[in-house]
Amino acid sequence: MAISPAVRAVMQQINKKGGAGTVLLGSDINEPDRQTITSGSLNLDAALGGGWATNHWIEIVGHASAGKTYLTLKTIAANQALDPNWTVVWFAAEDFVDSYAEMLGCDLSRIIVEEENRMEAVYDHAIKFLDTKAIDCIVIDSLPALVPAREDDAGMEDFQPGLAAFLTGKFFRKSNPSMKRSMTETERPCTGFLINQWRSKIGGYGDPRTTPGGMAKDFFCFQRVDIRRDEWITNTRDQPVGQVLKLVNVKNKYAPPGRIGFIDAYFADYQSHKAGDYDLVKDLVSAALAYEVVTKPDSSHYQFGEQTWYGRPKLDAAVKDDPALQDDIRKAVLDTVSKPLPAPVQRKPAKKKVTDG
Repeated sequence: MAISPAVRAVMQQINKKGGAGTVLLGSDINEPDRQTITSGSLNLDAALGGGWATNHWIEIVGHASAGKTYLTLKTIAANQALDPNWTVVWFAAEDFVDSYAEMLGCDLSRIIVEEENRMEAVYDHAIKFLDTKAIDCIVIDSLPALVPAREDDAGMEDFQPGLAAFLTGKFFRKSNPSMKRSMTETERPCTGFLINQWRSKIGGYGDPRTTPGGMAKDFFCFQRVDIRRDEWITNTRDQPVGQVLKLVNVKNKYAPPGRIGFIDAYFADYQSHKAGDYDLVKDLVSAALAYEVVTKPDSSHYQFGEQTWYGRPKLDAAVKDDPALQDDIRKAVLDTVSKPLPAPVQRKPAKKKVTDG
């Protein structure tokens, strides 16, 4: 159906007042070349539907020592390695440990750190950085550590219910225009990460967990993930050297929610892994098998395209030593998860029961 002249006239009036591109047809929207950034893990990217969404806020929530900061820093390191100009602003309401970030592969010269825990200042400065359209990532670490100025100035006996939630909701409303990018021009994308923690809900029904910051952030965040420790990775003396991170895709407006991803993350040297490493070979192979990119024609062989390996050790060795094979597997997995879901099966209507009378 063609757009009527009357509707086009209204569109022209709006564009004349608000500027070209204020309102346009969906078919005229310039799709950005990169809608996502990588987490550094193929399994996690696949669970997210391709990676972290750009030009939106993302909430990473988990219990204490679950790997929230680890995951965020590994995301930064992975994208800095791909782009020499990739720059981050990190609001450290809690301490920013530079040696830890460096161990995880981050380039500290491209991380702008502001140590500030006053909520209004963090939110105001974040919007200012977003307005420059010259940075690639903003991290707020963490929301529970931010203190509203009125609460900070009040005495310990004063009660300030709902103040942080009110300010957080206001921040998302005010930052939304700054986070948006042109629908017709190519502009530098930016991704915002909000690190949060689970709290125990007092009374009520349903999920006993809640998160500080109110409900507004739950609606504004484009993606929300629950990161948790699945199990410890131990050495021969049963000492922890790492942990298996489990990412649960709680909310996703870019891809179907509910997907789960795993990654082996090391915080100490062990065998061929250094402190701060992901087990990327296991990550690639397990994702390829999970999404059936690498198939098993029989119980002993693995196949990818025209290549075949006998046994899992041979497959792992091939992936480890062949960067081109790694790229092919990564692309095949991401192509698989980006495909639309199959159409729902049309069910036959239930037959009406015939009753006497």
